[in-house]
Amino acid sequence: MLERTGEQPDVRRVGRDRRGRRPIPAAARPPACRRARGASRARLRPARRVSDRRHQLGRPVAAHAEGSRRDGAPRRHQQEPNAEAILSYEPDLLVVGQGWWDYYRERGLLGTDIAPVLVVDQGTPGSAWKRSMTEQLTALDRRDVADRVVARYNAELAQARASMAGLLDGKTIAIAGADKGQLWLQNDTFAVSVARDLGLNVLTDPAHASADNRGITFYALEQLDIFEQADFVLLQNPDAAEAQSPTWKRVRAVRDGHVGQLRYDLNSGLALTAMALAADIAEQVQVMR
Repeated sequence: MLERTGEQPDVRRVGRDRRGRRPIPAAARPPACRRARGASRARLRPARRVSDRRHQLGRPVAAHAEGSRRDGAPRRHQQEPNAEAILSYEPDLLVVGQGWWDYYRERGLLGTDIAPVLVVDQGTPGSAWKRSMTEQLTALDRRDVADRVVARYNAELAQARASMAGLLDGKTIAIAGADKGQLWLQNDTFAVSVARDLGLNVLTDPAHASADNRGITFYALEQLDIFEQADFVLLQNPDAAEAQSPTWKRVRAVRDGHVGQLRYDLNSGLALTAMALAADIAEQVQVMR
């Protein structure tokens, strides 16, 4: 399965799996990115099946800036891997985001007995997700796949723009969330980058974000004036108590019914998730008609 040249990369698992296969190297820090910069290089011959736990779970790899746990695990919904579902694919390799892998190991929810595990970068904010994806695929000798997927993403953007034609001209959208007595506004995140790729004007407020997390700005319920600038709100956790408060319901876009839901499984990812998010945004803003 593995050929390598250059410096030996870190190994995140030891021993062999139940099929007697050798470990798959993957560094604790963004492994593919580091190999792509030349510190080391690992080549994987094509496996029969690769299971991506990020899409298997239908949840983001890590989205602390979008309202999930800071260890990379989501705040709600399914958090335990479905071993039976994974086994049904008979995978030769499990690809797991760093945040999820740490979460699973701490709780003994997923090991390496099913298949070798490749731990990858859990993602980067803003438009950097494209670079992260390209570097990961390049490290696996799949740069051509990255180019094709980016081309598909651009085609999806064009289709989504066409379906939104005129709906948001001169208007502003906010990508937000609600939880724990607060609402928040995303600034430099995966979802914001996709919305901007769609040509949308996105409301952000990095100047009032905390110094250690510029990707998101939090607001108490009595500090929602900034949301009056938005004509449409894409909201994570629309069923949260904060989103049912009279204060939030007085916000102009909310009062007008111009609110969509930011799903957890579309809140962070790479090109395939970005394509799905672009299509979802285009569909949800149809309420502006």
